Amino acid sequence: RHVLLLRHSQYKLDGKVDAQRTLTELGQQQSELVAKRLAAMHGATEGPYAAFSLNTLISSELTRARETADLIAPALPAAKRSRDATLNEGRPCLPEPAPKHAASYTNRHGDGERIERAYRLICKPPTAQRADSCEVIVCHANVIRYVVCRALQLPPEAWLRFSLPHSSITHLVIRPNGDATLRLLGDVGHLPAELVSY
Repeated sequence: RHVLLLRHSQYKLDGKVDAQRTLTELGQQQSELVAKRLAAMHGATEGPYAAFSLNTLISSELTRARETADLIAPALPAAKRSRDATLNEGRPCLPEPAPKHAASYTNRHGDGERIERAYRLICKPPTAQRADSCEVIVCHANVIRYVVCRALQLPPEAWLRFSLPHSSITHLVIRPNGDATLRLLGDVGHLPAELVSY
């Protein structure tokens, strides 16, 4: 299984509720450019992406991820779409070293258990598959960082030690025996430097 984890595009941070946290104009531009990148990967006839068929597009239920997926969808018209609240943003566990504002990382809403379920969903070994598959999952930085740590057998408490830009691509390969390989982490080669944001 090839899993392309996309962080959503830039959004309005001042929204009081999720419905107000819509993509900014810059975020819309970022989404259009990552859509072109995915279309190129899907249509490649040579190179490492020649066998790719991006036939699944999943997003979290949060507005910024849904809007990003909506802007990507026309570039992948044959992709089966779905949403999964398991992929919603949250704080997976207390980072180490603990930040100064560590009290706000307590597991009040069950984020830790839910994001662990997201990891198991994303990194489920394809034991019955006989051919490669490729899924595009639009979700959130904390989820992606935690999943990468778990997939690579790194301490999950290290999730806060690296950053992911908006509209970045993280590429995990999951093999039938459960082995995971990281091919890309937070790649934004499809964005001009002036459009990169965190």
